[in-house]
Amino acid sequence: MKKVFSFIVIVAVSVVVIGIFSKAPPNPVTTDGSKAPLNSVAADAGKAPPNPVTTDPLFRIKQGDMWGYIDNTGTVVIQPQYDIASDFSEGVARVWESGRAGVGYIDKNGKYVIKPRLEFGLDFSEGLARVIEEVDDKWGYIDKSGECVIECKFGNVFEFSEGLALLVLGEKYGFIDTNGVVVIEAQFDSAGEFSEGLAPVEIEDKWGFIDKDGHMAIEPRFDHANGFSEGLACVFIGGKGESIYIGGKSGYINKLGEYVLEPQFKRAKSFSEGLAVANTSTHRGKVGYINTKGDMIIAEQFDGAWDFSEGLALVEIDKKMGYIDKAGNIVVEAQFPRAYSDKWEFRNGLARVYLGRDKYGYIDKSGEIVWKPED
Repeated sequence: MKKVFSFIVIVAVSVVVIGIFSKAPPNPVTTDGSKAPLNSVAADAGKAPPNPVTTDPLFRIKQGDMWGYIDNTGTVVIQPQYDIASDFSEGVARVWESGRAGVGYIDKNGKYVIKPRLEFGLDFSEGLARVIEEVDDKWGYIDKSGECVIECKFGNVFEFSEGLALLVLGEKYGFIDTNGVVVIEAQFDSAGEFSEGLAPVEIEDKWGFIDKDGHMAIEPRFDHANGFSEGLACVFIGGKGESIYIGGKSGYINKLGEYVLEPQFKRAKSFSEGLAVANTSTHRGKVGYINTKGDMIIAEQFDGAWDFSEGLALVEIDKKMGYIDKAGNIVVEAQFPRAYSDKWEFRNGLARVYLGRDKYGYIDKSGEIVWKPED
């Protein structure tokens, strides 16, 4: 019980700590005033865009109280046997089994490639995973052989992105390299991951961007900023209170810091597959999608909307979830209950959906359920 309790507690603490230190605005609200699922409109303010969708071909499932994995045909390839399991990341998944010494990592055949010995571990990114090896230890990194390559000595670090990882020392942010060396001193009030060679940083309540040498590439002048995605970064000007979306406007800049789209949107998100979620009415108004010219090519008609992935995007209509294509056509009817999950996007042809009563299944791009838990 000690291990599973520790696993759960550290997950909860990690989420809270990351949320506090990132200083991103709270999850956006839908038009009915309730909180939207994670990764909704502008939920990533101050952070880099979400990591690219993984190509790992296995999908996590839960049958009863146990976790296993299916392939993209819905065939169970690793039987449900784990008390706790993560999605696959870079070919491995972290799992915990009752009776084992700790958390370990399995391959796509269900074989342990890193023995279950860790107090806690997170997903791999760029070949390294954040771990806590022993009780009361700090964070470090292991490689895929399980070797500790960066000593567990950090109070709060993040996953690697473009060869660098965020580091928090006291109340300041900096960056370490894959050797664990601090290469950009902790000097920023907040920061996001590197994406496309730049990282958003906050200094005295204003956001700008640094390069990988730590030089200020775009001077801090924005009230908030997302990381770059597809050559553009969504930035925010104005607003009041803790949420900069009330009264402020969003626009997009290039890597020279020049406005490509002037601040004009009440809500906006980073570009994905050439489109970005945006709204021009009120911060709680319905949302649509713009192109890189700022044209609203999918009308503002959704209560909530998310990034495109594999040509489809999740949308919310009357508290139900469905999917649209890039022409705005509904290809999967809004039928699934709302749930607070960040794994709704399609990858390898499947998307995870909430079926109600704490059960999740997977659908294909036609909306057909390819796997669901047995009753």
